[in-house]
Amino acid sequence: MQGTRHFGVNYVVGSPLELVGFYDSDWDSDPIDRKSTLGYVYMISQVPILFSIKKQHTISLYLFEAEYKGVVNTAT
Repeated sequence: MQGTRHFGVNYVVGSPLELVGFYDSDWDSDPIDRKSTLGYVYMISQVPILFSIKKQHTISLYLFEAEYKGVVNTAT
């Protein structure tokens, strides 16, 4: 982080500020604890402003359960 202080977020004047979010999860990918990993990114005008990747706290028994937990986590 220290070496990237001069980096910034650049927006083009007059371009629309469109908020877009992407989410993905992998169900049961860890063979040791069977917990799913969730990830999301929010972007404004194709510039990432927020992202997160983390493992779920509980084990999902079904794919749709892992997806539902991920969508709720992303929305909050």
